[in-house]
Amino acid sequence: MLACALVAAVVLAVLVADWGRGQAAPPPIKPRPEGQPYALDVFPVEPPCFYSNSWGAPRSGGRKHEGVDIIAARGKPIYAVRDGRVNKKYSGAKLAGNGIAIQTSDGTYYFYGHLDRFAEGIQKGSRVKAGDIIGYVGSTGATLVPHLHFEVHPKGGKAVDPTPYVATLDRCGYRGPKLKPITTTTSSTTTTTVKPTTTAKPTTTTTKPTTTAKPTTTTAKPTTTTAKPTTTVKSATTVKSGSTTVAPDSTAPTTSDGASGEFAPANEEAPSIKLLSGVIRPKTKTRVQVASAGPLPNNLKRADVKIVVSGTSRTATISVSDCVGKAKKLLSVGAKKKVTKMVVVPLNDDGKFCLSTTSSAKVDVTVRRAWTPSSARITIVDPVMVFESTNKAKTPDRGYVLRIRRKAMKGLPKSARSVVIEVTAKGGAKDSVVLFGRCADKRTPMVEVEAKSEATTQGTVVIKGGDLCVSATWPTKISVKFLAYA
Repeated sequence: MLACALVAAVVLAVLVADWGRGQAAPPPIKPRPEGQPYALDVFPVEPPCFYSNSWGAPRSGGRKHEGVDIIAARGKPIYAVRDGRVNKKYSGAKLAGNGIAIQTSDGTYYFYGHLDRFAEGIQKGSRVKAGDIIGYVGSTGATLVPHLHFEVHPKGGKAVDPTPYVATLDRCGYRGPKLKPITTTTSSTTTTTVKPTTTAKPTTTTTKPTTTAKPTTTTAKPTTTTAKPTTTVKSATTVKSGSTTVAPDSTAPTTSDGASGEFAPANEEAPSIKLLSGVIRPKTKTRVQVASAGPLPNNLKRADVKIVVSGTSRTATISVSDCVGKAKKLLSVGAKKKVTKMVVVPLNDDGKFCLSTTSSAKVDVTVRRAWTPSSARITIVDPVMVFESTNKAKTPDRGYVLRIRRKAMKGLPKSARSVVIEVTAKGGAKDSVVLFGRCADKRTPMVEVEAKSEATTQGTVVIKGGDLCVSATWPTKISVKFLAYA
Protein backbone atom coordinates (compact mmCIF):
# COMPACT_ATOMS: atom_id res chain seq x y z
CA MET A 1 0.00 0.00 0.00
CA LEU A 2 2.84 2.33 0.91
CA ALA A 3 4.46 1.70 -2.48
CA CYS A 4 1.17 2.41 -4.28
CA ALA A 5 0.75 5.64 -2.31
CA LEU A 6 4.28 6.69 -3.20
CA VAL A 7 3.70 6.03 -6.90
CA ALA A 8 0.40 7.93 -6.78
CA ALA A 9 2.11 10.87 -5.09
CA VAL A 10 4.81 10.99 -7.73
CA VAL A 11 2.21 10.73 -10.48
CA LEU A 12 0.26 13.65 -9.04
CA ALA A 13 3.44 15.69 -8.73
CA VAL A 14 4.27 14.99 -12.37
CA LEU A 15 0.81 15.92 -13.57
CA VAL A 16 0.32 19.12 -11.53
CA ALA A 17 2.27 21.36 -13.89
CA ASP A 18 0.52 22.61 -17.00
CA TRP A 19 2.96 21.60 -19.73
CA GLY A 20 0.55 22.04 -22.61
CA ARG A 21 0.91 20.49 -26.04
CA GLY A 22 3.70 22.61 -27.49
CA GLN A 23 6.52 21.23 -29.60
CA ALA A 24 9.57 20.39 -27.50
CA ALA A 25 13.18 20.90 -28.50
CA PRO A 26 14.67 17.90 -30.36
CA PRO A 27 15.69 15.17 -27.89
CA PRO A 28 19.34 14.15 -27.53
CA ILE A 29 20.44 11.26 -29.76
CA LYS A 30 23.07 9.02 -28.18
CA PRO A 31 25.13 6.31 -29.93
CA ARG A 32 23.91 2.83 -29.03
CA PRO A 33 26.39 0.70 -27.04
CA GLU A 34 28.33 -1.94 -28.94
CA GLY A 35 26.75 -5.39 -28.79
CA GLN A 36 23.26 -4.01 -28.15
CA PRO A 37 21.62 -3.96 -31.60
CA TYR A 38 18.12 -3.32 -30.21
CA ALA A 39 19.05 -0.46 -27.87
CA LEU A 40 17.40 2.94 -28.30
CA ASP A 41 18.82 6.05 -29.89
CA VAL A 42 16.34 8.39 -28.20
CA PHE A 43 14.36 8.34 -24.95
CA PRO A 44 10.68 7.86 -25.95
CA VAL A 45 9.02 10.64 -23.91
CA GLU A 46 9.73 14.29 -23.22
CA PRO A 47 10.46 14.74 -19.49
CA PRO A 48 9.52 15.37 -16.71
CA CYS A 49 8.21 11.86 -16.26
CA PHE A 50 8.25 8.82 -14.00
CA TYR A 51 8.59 5.06 -14.48
CA SER A 52 9.45 1.91 -12.60
CA ASN A 53 10.08 -1.70 -13.60
CA SER A 54 6.65 -3.30 -14.03
CA TRP A 55 7.77 -6.02 -16.46
CA GLY A 56 5.79 -9.23 -15.87
CA ALA A 57 3.34 -7.63 -13.44
CA PRO A 58 -0.11 -9.34 -13.43
CA ARG A 59 -2.85 -7.78 -15.51
CA SER A 60 -6.56 -8.51 -16.00
CA GLY A 61 -7.56 -11.70 -17.74
CA GLY A 62 -4.45 -13.54 -16.58
CA ARG A 63 -2.16 -11.40 -18.71
CA LYS A 64 1.30 -10.20 -17.74
CA HIS A 65 2.66 -6.73 -18.40
CA GLU A 66 4.96 -6.81 -21.44
CA GLY A 67 6.18 -3.23 -21.38
CA VAL A 68 7.20 -0.30 -19.24
CA ASP A 69 4.75 2.45 -18.27
CA ILE A 70 6.28 5.92 -18.49
CA ILE A 71 3.97 8.35 -16.72
CA ALA A 72 3.92 11.89 -18.08
CA ALA A 73 1.50 14.75 -18.59
CA ARG A 74 -1.19 14.44 -21.23
CA GLY A 75 -0.05 15.95 -24.50
CA LYS A 76 3.69 15.52 -23.91
CA PRO A 77 5.57 14.62 -27.15
CA ILE A 78 6.40 10.97 -27.85
CA TYR A 79 9.45 10.26 -29.99
CA ALA A 80 10.55 7.60 -32.46
CA VAL A 81 13.36 5.81 -30.59
CA ARG A 82 15.02 4.54 -33.79
CA ASP A 83 14.99 5.20 -37.52
CA GLY A 84 12.36 3.02 -39.14
CA ARG A 85 8.91 2.73 -40.64
CA VAL A 86 5.45 2.86 -39.07
CA ASN A 87 4.50 -0.82 -39.16
CA LYS A 88 1.24 -0.64 -37.21
CA LYS A 89 -1.17 2.15 -36.42
CA TYR A 90 -4.65 1.79 -34.99
CA SER A 91 -7.16 3.71 -32.94
CA GLY A 92 -9.66 2.73 -30.27
CA ALA A 93 -8.18 -0.66 -29.32
CA LYS A 94 -9.77 -2.09 -26.17
CA LEU A 95 -6.49 -2.32 -24.25
CA ALA A 96 -3.87 -0.12 -25.96
CA GLY A 97 -6.23 2.56 -27.22
CA ASN A 98 -4.35 4.51 -29.87
CA GLY A 99 -1.25 2.44 -30.70
CA ILE A 100 1.67 2.66 -33.08
CA ALA A 101 4.70 0.47 -33.86
CA ILE A 102 8.01 1.61 -35.37
CA GLN A 103 9.90 -1.16 -37.19
CA THR A 104 13.61 -1.04 -38.00
CA SER A 105 15.50 -2.64 -40.88
CA ASP A 106 16.08 -5.97 -39.11
CA GLY A 107 12.40 -6.46 -38.20
CA THR A 108 12.74 -5.20 -34.62
CA TYR A 109 9.79 -3.08 -33.61
CA TYR A 110 9.00 -0.72 -30.75
CA PHE A 111 5.35 -0.48 -29.70
CA TYR A 112 3.71 2.60 -28.15
CA GLY A 113 0.28 2.46 -26.50
CA HIS A 114 -2.38 4.78 -24.96
CA LEU A 115 -1.53 7.77 -27.20
CA ASP A 116 -3.82 10.77 -26.93
CA ARG A 117 -3.34 11.47 -30.63
CA PHE A 118 -0.87 10.87 -33.44
CA ALA A 119 1.47 13.50 -34.85
CA GLU A 120 0.44 15.12 -38.10
CA GLY A 121 1.43 13.11 -41.16
CA ILE A 122 2.08 9.87 -39.29
CA GLN A 123 0.48 7.04 -41.25
CA LYS A 124 1.08 3.33 -41.65
CA GLY A 125 4.12 3.05 -43.90
CA SER A 126 5.53 6.47 -42.95
CA ARG A 127 9.30 6.62 -42.53
CA VAL A 128 10.54 8.24 -39.34
CA LYS A 129 13.90 9.25 -37.94
CA ALA A 130 15.04 8.85 -34.35
CA GLY A 131 13.76 11.89 -32.46
CA ASP A 132 10.77 12.57 -34.74
CA ILE A 133 7.54 13.28 -32.84
CA ILE A 134 5.10 10.47 -33.64
CA GLY A 135 2.36 11.22 -31.13
CA TYR A 136 1.39 12.60 -27.73
CA VAL A 137 0.90 11.09 -24.28
CA GLY A 138 -2.67 10.13 -23.45
CA SER A 139 -4.89 7.67 -21.58
CA THR A 140 -6.80 5.94 -24.37
CA GLY A 141 -7.66 2.27 -23.97
CA ALA A 142 -7.68 0.42 -20.66
CA THR A 143 -6.19 3.12 -18.41
CA LEU A 144 -7.22 6.29 -16.60
CA VAL A 145 -3.76 7.77 -15.98
CA PRO A 146 -1.98 9.51 -18.89
CA HIS A 147 1.17 7.53 -19.69
CA LEU A 148 3.07 5.77 -22.45
CA HIS A 149 3.07 1.97 -22.57
CA PHE A 150 6.32 1.06 -24.37
CA GLU A 151 7.49 -2.36 -25.65
CA VAL A 152 10.61 -3.74 -27.37
CA HIS A 153 10.33 -6.71 -29.78
CA PRO A 154 13.79 -7.76 -31.08
CA LYS A 155 13.61 -8.87 -34.73
CA GLY A 156 9.81 -8.90 -34.51
CA GLY A 157 9.77 -11.65 -31.88
CA LYS A 158 8.35 -11.77 -28.36
CA ALA A 159 8.59 -8.70 -26.17
CA VAL A 160 11.59 -8.38 -23.84
CA ASP A 161 11.89 -6.29 -20.70
CA PRO A 162 12.20 -2.74 -22.11
CA THR A 163 13.12 -1.10 -18.79
CA PRO A 164 16.92 -1.55 -19.15
CA TYR A 165 16.74 -0.12 -22.68
CA VAL A 166 14.82 2.92 -21.46
CA ALA A 167 17.09 3.33 -18.42
CA THR A 168 20.19 3.44 -20.66
CA LEU A 169 18.93 6.80 -21.97
CA ASP A 170 17.04 7.76 -18.82
CA ARG A 171 15.64 11.29 -18.84
CA CYS A 172 13.22 10.78 -15.94
CA GLY A 173 15.59 9.89 -13.09
CA TYR A 174 14.95 6.16 -12.64
CA ARG A 175 15.06 5.12 -8.97
CA GLY A 176 13.56 1.64 -9.14
CA PRO A 177 15.13 -1.74 -8.39
CA LYS A 178 18.50 -2.58 -9.91
CA LEU A 179 18.00 -3.67 -13.52
CA LYS A 180 19.44 -6.72 -15.22
CA PRO A 181 22.05 -5.92 -17.90
CA ILE A 182 20.88 -5.95 -21.51
CA THR A 183 21.68 -9.16 -23.34
CA THR A 184 21.60 -9.75 -27.08
CA THR A 185 18.37 -11.43 -28.20
CA THR A 186 18.56 -13.99 -31.01
CA SER A 187 14.89 -14.27 -31.88
CA SER A 188 14.44 -15.63 -35.39
CA THR A 189 10.85 -14.48 -35.79
CA THR A 190 10.35 -11.90 -38.52
CA THR A 191 7.43 -9.71 -39.46
CA THR A 192 5.52 -9.67 -42.70
CA THR A 193 6.92 -6.34 -43.82
CA VAL A 194 9.82 -8.08 -45.55
CA LYS A 195 7.58 -10.03 -47.89
CA PRO A 196 7.59 -7.49 -50.75
CA THR A 197 11.40 -7.72 -50.89
CA THR A 198 12.22 -10.74 -53.00
CA THR A 199 15.91 -10.53 -52.15
CA ALA A 200 15.41 -11.56 -48.53
CA LYS A 201 15.58 -15.33 -49.19
CA PRO A 202 19.30 -16.06 -49.08
CA THR A 203 19.59 -15.34 -45.35
CA THR A 204 22.03 -18.19 -44.81
CA THR A 205 24.79 -16.27 -46.54
CA THR A 206 24.72 -13.23 -44.29
CA THR A 207 27.94 -14.17 -42.56
CA LYS A 208 29.99 -14.16 -45.75
CA PRO A 209 30.22 -10.39 -46.32
CA THR A 210 31.64 -9.91 -42.83
CA THR A 211 34.88 -11.50 -44.02
CA THR A 212 35.51 -8.78 -46.59
CA ALA A 213 38.11 -7.17 -44.36
CA LYS A 214 40.29 -10.31 -44.37
CA PRO A 215 41.64 -9.95 -47.90
CA THR A 216 43.10 -6.54 -47.00
CA THR A 217 45.16 -8.13 -44.24
CA THR A 218 46.27 -11.29 -46.06
CA THR A 219 47.04 -9.91 -49.52
CA ALA A 220 50.40 -8.68 -48.32
CA LYS A 221 51.76 -12.26 -48.22
CA PRO A 222 51.69 -13.17 -51.94
CA THR A 223 53.99 -10.34 -53.02
CA THR A 224 53.85 -11.30 -56.65
CA THR A 225 50.10 -10.75 -57.03
CA THR A 226 49.01 -8.05 -54.60
CA ALA A 227 51.76 -5.46 -54.69
CA LYS A 228 50.64 -3.87 -57.95
CA PRO A 229 47.00 -3.20 -56.99
CA THR A 230 48.18 -1.70 -53.72
CA THR A 231 50.50 0.79 -55.32
CA THR A 232 48.11 1.82 -58.05
CA VAL A 233 45.27 2.47 -55.62
CA LYS A 234 47.39 4.53 -53.27
CA SER A 235 48.37 6.84 -56.06
CA ALA A 236 44.72 7.54 -56.69
CA THR A 237 44.29 8.92 -53.17
CA THR A 238 46.81 11.72 -53.51
CA VAL A 239 44.02 14.23 -54.19
CA LYS A 240 43.75 16.37 -51.06
CA SER A 241 40.88 18.71 -51.84
CA GLY A 242 38.25 19.61 -54.35
CA SER A 243 35.12 17.81 -55.46
CA THR A 244 36.95 14.93 -57.05
CA THR A 245 36.11 11.29 -57.57
CA VAL A 246 38.67 9.30 -55.61
CA ALA A 247 39.16 5.57 -56.10
CA PRO A 248 38.86 3.47 -52.91
CA ASP A 249 42.28 2.84 -51.39
CA SER A 250 43.57 -0.39 -49.91
CA THR A 251 42.75 0.73 -46.37
CA ALA A 252 39.07 1.34 -47.05
CA PRO A 253 36.60 -1.48 -46.30
CA THR A 254 35.71 -1.91 -49.95
CA THR A 255 35.59 -5.21 -51.79
CA SER A 256 35.78 -5.88 -55.50
CA ASP A 257 36.05 -9.02 -57.52
CA GLY A 258 38.53 -7.27 -59.83
CA ALA A 259 37.05 -8.79 -62.98
CA SER A 260 33.50 -7.52 -63.15
CA GLY A 261 33.86 -4.65 -60.71
CA GLU A 262 30.63 -5.80 -59.05
CA PHE A 263 31.34 -3.89 -55.87
CA ALA A 264 33.03 -0.87 -57.44
CA PRO A 265 31.40 2.53 -56.77
CA ALA A 266 29.30 4.31 -59.39
CA ASN A 267 30.26 7.65 -60.91
CA GLU A 268 29.71 10.92 -59.11
CA GLU A 269 26.55 11.85 -61.04
CA ALA A 270 24.67 8.61 -60.24
CA PRO A 271 21.16 9.12 -58.77
CA SER A 272 21.22 8.90 -54.98
CA ILE A 273 19.28 9.27 -51.74
CA LYS A 274 20.52 11.50 -48.91
CA LEU A 275 21.41 9.61 -45.72
CA LEU A 276 23.24 12.20 -43.64
CA SER A 277 23.92 15.93 -43.65
CA GLY A 278 25.47 17.52 -40.61
CA VAL A 279 28.51 17.98 -38.42
CA ILE A 280 30.16 14.90 -36.94
CA ARG A 281 32.26 15.25 -33.82
CA PRO A 282 35.62 13.68 -32.96
CA LYS A 283 35.87 10.60 -30.73
CA THR A 284 32.30 9.49 -31.52
CA LYS A 285 30.78 7.00 -33.91
CA THR A 286 28.17 8.46 -36.21
CA ARG A 287 25.85 5.71 -37.40
CA VAL A 288 24.52 6.07 -40.93
CA GLN A 289 21.36 4.07 -41.72
CA VAL A 290 21.36 2.60 -45.24
CA ALA A 291 18.94 -0.34 -45.12
CA SER A 292 15.32 0.75 -45.70
CA ALA A 293 16.46 4.16 -46.97
CA GLY A 294 14.08 5.16 -49.74
CA PRO A 295 13.34 2.09 -51.87
CA LEU A 296 16.21 -0.01 -50.47
CA PRO A 297 15.27 -3.27 -48.70
CA ASN A 298 16.23 -4.14 -45.14
CA ASN A 299 18.67 -7.01 -45.82
CA LEU A 300 21.82 -5.30 -47.07
CA LYS A 301 25.49 -6.06 -46.57
CA ARG A 302 27.24 -3.37 -48.66
CA ALA A 303 26.42 0.09 -49.92
CA ASP A 304 27.86 2.34 -52.61
CA VAL A 305 27.96 5.78 -51.02
CA LYS A 306 29.13 9.25 -51.90
CA ILE A 307 30.74 11.10 -49.00
CA VAL A 308 31.43 14.85 -49.11
CA VAL A 309 33.54 16.32 -46.29
CA SER A 310 33.96 20.06 -45.70
CA GLY A 311 33.72 22.74 -43.01
CA THR A 312 36.84 21.79 -41.08
CA SER A 313 38.86 24.28 -39.05
CA ARG A 314 41.90 22.00 -39.22
CA THR A 315 42.95 18.86 -41.07
CA ALA A 316 40.53 15.99 -40.40
CA THR A 317 40.91 12.27 -41.06
CA ILE A 318 37.65 10.43 -41.74
CA SER A 319 37.45 6.72 -40.94
CA VAL A 320 34.72 4.21 -41.69
CA SER A 321 33.65 0.84 -40.28
CA ASP A 322 30.69 -1.51 -40.07
CA CYS A 323 30.19 -0.25 -36.47
CA VAL A 324 31.53 -3.58 -35.17
CA GLY A 325 35.07 -4.02 -36.49
CA LYS A 326 38.02 -1.65 -36.34
CA ALA A 327 37.59 1.62 -38.22
CA LYS A 328 39.79 2.18 -41.27
CA LYS A 329 41.02 5.43 -42.74
CA LEU A 330 38.92 6.62 -45.66
CA LEU A 331 40.22 10.10 -46.51
CA SER A 332 41.88 13.24 -45.16
CA VAL A 333 40.71 16.79 -45.81
CA GLY A 334 42.65 19.96 -45.12
CA ALA A 335 41.35 22.94 -43.20
CA LYS A 336 38.58 24.80 -45.05
CA LYS A 337 38.88 22.35 -47.96
CA LYS A 338 36.32 20.02 -49.52
CA VAL A 339 36.76 16.40 -50.59
CA THR A 340 34.28 14.12 -52.33
CA LYS A 341 34.76 10.37 -52.33
CA MET A 342 32.83 7.44 -53.77
CA VAL A 343 33.32 4.18 -51.90
CA VAL A 344 31.63 0.84 -51.18
CA VAL A 345 31.27 0.26 -47.43
CA PRO A 346 30.30 -2.83 -45.40
CA LEU A 347 27.13 -2.69 -43.29
CA ASN A 348 26.32 -4.24 -39.95
CA ASP A 349 23.32 -6.45 -39.24
CA ASP A 350 21.14 -3.34 -38.82
CA GLY A 351 22.11 -2.10 -42.29
CA LYS A 352 24.30 0.72 -40.93
CA PHE A 353 27.90 1.83 -41.24
CA CYS A 354 29.82 4.17 -38.92
CA LEU A 355 31.87 7.30 -39.57
CA SER A 356 34.42 8.83 -37.21
CA THR A 357 36.69 11.85 -37.47
CA THR A 358 39.76 13.30 -35.79
CA SER A 359 38.30 16.81 -35.99
CA SER A 360 34.81 18.26 -36.36
CA ALA A 361 33.67 18.22 -39.98
CA LYS A 362 30.53 18.74 -42.02
CA VAL A 363 29.66 15.50 -43.78
CA ASP A 364 27.06 14.76 -46.44
CA VAL A 365 26.38 11.13 -47.32
CA THR A 366 24.19 9.76 -50.10
CA VAL A 367 23.63 6.18 -51.24
CA ARG A 368 23.51 5.19 -54.94
CA ARG A 369 23.47 1.37 -54.88
CA ALA A 370 23.43 -1.46 -52.36
CA TRP A 371 24.02 -5.22 -52.27
CA THR A 372 22.11 -7.97 -50.50
CA PRO A 373 23.88 -10.94 -48.83
CA SER A 374 23.55 -12.85 -52.11
CA SER A 375 25.32 -9.98 -53.95
CA ALA A 376 22.10 -8.99 -55.72
CA ARG A 377 22.58 -5.32 -56.52
CA ILE A 378 19.82 -2.72 -56.04
CA THR A 379 20.41 0.42 -58.09
CA ILE A 380 18.57 3.64 -57.30
CA VAL A 381 17.16 5.72 -60.14
CA ASP A 382 15.64 9.16 -60.27
CA PRO A 383 11.91 8.55 -59.52
CA VAL A 384 9.90 8.00 -62.71
CA MET A 385 6.11 8.23 -62.77
CA VAL A 386 5.15 5.26 -64.97
CA PHE A 387 1.38 5.35 -64.51
CA GLU A 388 -1.37 7.50 -63.00
CA SER A 389 -5.11 6.92 -63.08
CA THR A 390 -6.79 9.91 -64.69
CA ASN A 391 -10.26 8.54 -65.42
CA LYS A 392 -12.44 5.46 -64.99
CA ALA A 393 -11.04 3.92 -68.15
CA LYS A 394 -7.62 3.75 -66.48
CA THR A 395 -8.78 2.53 -63.08
CA PRO A 396 -7.99 -1.13 -62.36
CA ASP A 397 -10.68 -3.30 -60.80
CA ARG A 398 -11.66 -6.96 -60.65
CA GLY A 399 -12.69 -7.02 -64.30
CA TYR A 400 -10.10 -4.66 -65.75
CA VAL A 401 -6.42 -5.59 -65.66
CA LEU A 402 -4.10 -2.69 -66.30
CA ARG A 403 -0.82 -3.26 -68.15
CA ILE A 404 2.23 -1.10 -67.32
CA ARG A 405 4.77 -1.28 -70.11
CA ARG A 406 8.35 -2.07 -69.24
CA LYS A 407 9.54 0.66 -71.58
CA ALA A 408 7.71 3.23 -69.42
CA MET A 409 10.37 2.65 -66.75
CA LYS A 410 13.08 4.90 -68.14
CA GLY A 411 16.52 3.84 -67.00
CA LEU A 412 15.58 0.17 -66.52
CA PRO A 413 18.21 -2.06 -68.20
CA LYS A 414 17.22 -5.20 -70.09
CA SER A 415 19.10 -7.33 -67.57
CA ALA A 416 16.94 -6.20 -64.63
CA ARG A 417 15.03 -9.04 -62.97
CA SER A 418 12.93 -7.01 -60.53
CA VAL A 419 11.90 -3.42 -59.88
CA VAL A 420 11.16 -1.40 -56.76
CA ILE A 421 8.02 0.67 -57.16
CA GLU A 422 5.99 3.05 -55.03
CA VAL A 423 2.23 2.67 -55.32
CA THR A 424 -0.33 5.19 -54.08
CA ALA A 425 -3.89 3.88 -54.03
CA LYS A 426 -7.05 5.97 -53.56
CA GLY A 427 -9.97 3.92 -52.30
CA GLY A 428 -13.43 4.10 -53.80
CA ALA A 429 -16.77 3.17 -52.30
CA LYS A 430 -15.45 -0.02 -50.71
CA ASP A 431 -12.23 -1.33 -49.18
CA SER A 432 -9.93 -2.66 -51.88
CA VAL A 433 -6.75 -4.67 -52.42
CA VAL A 434 -4.46 -3.75 -55.33
CA LEU A 435 -2.59 -6.70 -56.88
CA PHE A 436 0.65 -6.56 -58.89
CA GLY A 437 2.65 -9.06 -60.87
CA ARG A 438 4.36 -9.86 -64.14
CA CYS A 439 1.67 -10.24 -66.77
CA ALA A 440 2.72 -13.84 -67.39
CA ASP A 441 2.47 -14.70 -63.68
CA LYS A 442 -0.15 -14.71 -60.96
CA ARG A 443 -0.62 -11.29 -59.34
CA THR A 444 -0.16 -10.89 -55.58
CA PRO A 445 -1.56 -8.28 -53.14
CA MET A 446 0.59 -5.20 -52.68
CA VAL A 447 -1.61 -2.43 -51.28
CA GLU A 448 -4.66 -2.52 -49.02
CA VAL A 449 -6.70 0.67 -48.99
CA GLU A 450 -9.83 1.54 -47.06
CA ALA A 451 -12.88 3.08 -48.71
CA LYS A 452 -12.46 6.78 -49.52
CA SER A 453 -8.94 6.88 -48.08
CA GLU A 454 -5.39 6.77 -49.43
CA ALA A 455 -2.49 4.37 -48.86
CA THR A 456 1.09 4.36 -50.14
CA THR A 457 3.58 1.51 -50.07
CA GLN A 458 6.86 0.50 -51.65
CA GLY A 459 7.76 -2.99 -52.74
CA THR A 460 9.76 -5.18 -55.07
CA VAL A 461 8.03 -6.81 -58.03
CA VAL A 462 9.62 -9.47 -60.23
CA ILE A 463 9.65 -8.37 -63.86
CA LYS A 464 12.14 -10.63 -65.74
CA GLY A 465 11.81 -8.78 -69.01
CA GLY A 466 8.01 -8.63 -69.11
CA ASP A 467 5.39 -5.96 -68.47
CA LEU A 468 3.59 -5.49 -65.14
CA CYS A 469 -0.12 -6.12 -64.77
CA VAL A 470 -2.34 -4.55 -62.09
CA SER A 471 -5.83 -5.38 -60.88
CA ALA A 472 -7.94 -4.57 -57.80
CA THR A 473 -10.78 -6.14 -55.85
CA TRP A 474 -12.74 -2.88 -56.23
CA PRO A 475 -12.26 0.10 -58.59
CA THR A 476 -9.17 1.88 -57.21
CA LYS A 477 -7.26 4.81 -58.64
CA ILE A 478 -3.49 4.35 -58.48
CA SER A 479 -0.23 6.05 -59.32
CA VAL A 480 2.98 4.08 -59.77
CA LYS A 481 6.56 5.36 -59.51
CA PHE A 482 9.66 3.43 -60.54
CA LEU A 483 12.38 3.91 -57.87
CA ALA A 484 15.05 1.22 -58.27
CA TYR A 485 15.89 -2.09 -59.90
CA ALA A 486 17.80 -5.27 -59.16
